[in-house]
Amino acid sequence: MARITLENLKKYYGNVKAVDDINFTVKDREFVVFLGPSGCGKTTTLRCIAGLEGVTEGNIYFDGRRVNNLGPAERNIAMVFQFYALYPHLNAYRNIVFPLRAQGMPKTEIKKKVKWVSSILKIEGLLNRKISELPDGDKQKVALARAIVRNPHVLLLDEPLSALDERFREQMRLEFLKIQKALNVTTVYVTHDQREAMTLADRIVVMRDGKIIETGEPESLYEMPQNLFTGYFIGSPGMNFFNCFIKPNGDVFCEDVLPVHFSVSISKKLKTYKLSNLIFGIRPEYLFFSDKPDKTSNFFAVKLVNIEVIQQVLYGNFYIDDKLYKCCIEEGEPTDYEGYVVASDEKVRLYDPENGKILI
Repeated sequence: MARITLENLKKYYGNVKAVDDINFTVKDREFVVFLGPSGCGKTTTLRCIAGLEGVTEGNIYFDGRRVNNLGPAERNIAMVFQFYALYPHLNAYRNIVFPLRAQGMPKTEIKKKVKWVSSILKIEGLLNRKISELPDGDKQKVALARAIVRNPHVLLLDEPLSALDERFREQMRLEFLKIQKALNVTTVYVTHDQREAMTLADRIVVMRDGKIIETGEPESLYEMPQNLFTGYFIGSPGMNFFNCFIKPNGDVFCEDVLPVHFSVSISKKLKTYKLSNLIFGIRPEYLFFSDKPDKTSNFFAVKLVNIEVIQQVLYGNFYIDDKLYKCCIEEGEPTDYEGYVVASDEKVRLYDPENGKILI
């Protein structure tokens, strides 16, 4: 297997900085997901790791060996793309063995390899069927089989599920996870889908504008995002962020119009920062609607405009000024849409508006 190290990695296209000074190490046998919006540099980073793109500056190491000048075959990587890149006129078996025959591998060894990989992916019944006859999920399994049949040191996956419908995507997410654990291979996976990242990754690398914004385990990025972008991008619905103004006497107002009550504990922490502005972050499922506040907690008054169901959870929508926010409705639809939203201390996150970094 392999440990991958990216050292001061830069990739420019003219004046466009596709990858801008990335430093990161993928541990041996780790499943790392590069997550971010379109154009953030995640696929370019993957292609640099694969050797499909040359780097402008910086170095890439596999187990301490610099591979900048090595082609994809010399790096012993396998890559699965968004679109299957299979030969539709051939059956699944001939697609899978294509790279093995190109290497001149003996027929007996090829049969062993195909038996091994088809057993892992449970595609024994597909081997004699033409690619054009297979559903999308099975096509992606064949593409994956062709990639891993060579026992690569590194498996690279570039948005492999984005072309599938939701039913196949759900199934293939579980398949990818089982396969990676069975192969025990170092894996780098690129996606813009935070659900895929949260389901699959040992660690997530959040990217934006060619830079790494934050890295961490899925749970820590969800519960304690260290910056505003991560909090917004990870989660569905995303995190609420309230712009708050702090008066000299310590009173806090959301969007300059709505009084916010913070608990004694949070207020004490706030005083140590001596800020006049802050951003109050809370996930909608941790912000609860109530007809009366718990005055020992964190709360402010709201008026719900409507209620919606997202993934079997009731959420109330409310406006502050012209900005829409969400809170959780615990027990059925309330009879009165006017009330309070309440958050416990351990779920409150406060951010510095100057740099977007977490304070509490």
